[in-house]
Amino acid sequence: MVSETVVVEDVVESTVPGSTIPEDETSIDPSVSAPEDSTSETTSISMPTPETPKSKKKKLPLIVIGATLATLVVGGSAFAFYYNMPEKVAADAISGFIKQSNAQLASSGSLELSPQTDSELYQHISNLRLDFKTDVDHFNRSAEFDFGIRLREYGYLHFKLSTFLEENGTAYLNIDNLAEAYQKAVKAAGLKQDDPELRLILSLLEKSLENVEGKWWRIDVNEIISSLDKTDFKLEKNDKENISSAYACLVNEIKQELSQTDRLTKIYLEHPFINLTSVSYDKLPEDSLKGRIEDYGNLYQVSLDADKLFEFTKKHQQAAENTKIVECLKKIEKSSTSFGEDDKTEDTEDQELTKADVQNFVSHLKNLYLGVDFLTHQLKGAYLQVSESKVDFTGIVNFKYQNSAPVVAPRDATSIGDIIKGLFSNQGVVDGNTNLEEELKEILRSKKFEREHPDLD
Repeated sequence: MVSETVVVEDVVESTVPGSTIPEDETSIDPSVSAPEDSTSETTSISMPTPETPKSKKKKLPLIVIGATLATLVVGGSAFAFYYNMPEKVAADAISGFIKQSNAQLASSGSLELSPQTDSELYQHISNLRLDFKTDVDHFNRSAEFDFGIRLREYGYLHFKLSTFLEENGTAYLNIDNLAEAYQKAVKAAGLKQDDPELRLILSLLEKSLENVEGKWWRIDVNEIISSLDKTDFKLEKNDKENISSAYACLVNEIKQELSQTDRLTKIYLEHPFINLTSVSYDKLPEDSLKGRIEDYGNLYQVSLDADKLFEFTKKHQQAAENTKIVECLKKIEKSSTSFGEDDKTEDTEDQELTKADVQNFVSHLKNLYLGVDFLTHQLKGAYLQVSESKVDFTGIVNFKYQNSAPVVAPRDATSIGDIIKGLFSNQGVVDGNTNLEEELKEILRSKKFEREHPDLD
C-alpha cells in the first residue's frame, strides 16, 4: 500500500514544471512494478526554446517582399485607374494623332448618305457613297476616292479619283470610269438625244472624258504656265514669275506649318474640347457600315465642348495667320485681276467664325464615337451617325500608323498642260486633235440651236 501511494504522488508532482523535489524522496523500490500505462511518457515534457536572432533574420526578407508586392499592387491599381481615365485617354489619343499625322499614317473608310422616305430625292436616289483610302509618308501624300450614286432607275453610277501630292508641290491626278458615269448621268438627266447640236456637244464632252480617264496627269504650276503661251490666256513675264515664286513659297510654308505638330498639340491641351464616355459596341446603330470597324479597341462616345472648340479654332487660326502663308497668297493675288479690295473685305466677313456656328456644328455630332487602343491610347478609328433634315448620314474611318509600302509618285505621268493646249490652243489643231473650243463656238452660233435652246444662249 505504501508503494502505490508513492507512485501517485510521483505522477502528480512530476507534471508540475520546474519541480525541485529531492532525488531521495522520489526514488522507488525497483521491486515494485508500475502499471501498464507507463508514467515515463507522462513525465517527459518538451520545453519551448526561445527564438534566436538568426530565425528573425530569415523572416525579415519575406516581410519586405510582401510589403513591396502590396505597394506595387496598390500603386499599379492607382496608375491603371489614372491611365484609363477618359480625360487622360482623350488627351493621349488626340495629341498622339496630331503628332503622327505628319509622319506615317494610313486611313480607310466610307461616307454614306441615304434620303429618307419623305425626301424629294428618295424617288430618284437610293444612296450616295464615298469610299476613300489615304496614305501619309511625311510630306508625300496619296488618296483614292470612289464616288458612287445608286439610282433607282439607272443602276449604280460611280467613278474613281486618285491623287498624289509630292514633296515639291507637284500633284498627280487619275480619273477612272468617268465616261461611263457621264453616260448614265445624261440619261438620268433626261437630256434629249435627238437634237443634233446637243448630241454633238455631248459626244465631244464624252470623247474628251475618254481621252482623260485612266491616265495619270501631272499638275505642275510651271508647266501649266508655259502651256498657256499658245492660247488666249497667255501671261506676262512678271505674272509668270510672281505666280511661280508664290507657289514655291506656299509649298515651303505649308510644309513648315505641317511640321508644327507640337504647337497644335499644345493648343488642344490648353482647350481640350473632346469628352469621352466608355460605351459598349452594342450601342452603335445597326447599319451597313458598322461591320467595317477594324480593331477599334475600347469604344468611347464623344461629347464636344462648343466653347473650348471655338477657342481652339480661334487660337489655331491666329497661329496660322502669323505664318508666311498669308504673304505667299498675297503674291498670287497681286498677279490676278480677279482679286479686288471690296471682294477681299466681303470674303473676310463671310468667313468669320462665330460661337453660334460652332454650337450648330456640335449639335450634329451627338452620335460620334472613337475607338482607342487600351494599352497605347492610339486613336484607332471614328464612327459617326446622323439622322436629320430628311437624310441619314453614316461615316466610318480606320487608322493605321505604319504604312506597309512607301508612298511614291506615279511614273509615266502626262502633263496636264497637254490638255490645256488641246482645248484652248489658238492654232486650231494640237497634236492631231481638233480644237474643241472652236467647234463648240460654231455650234453655239447656230441660230437653230439658239432658237431651240434659249436658256443656253
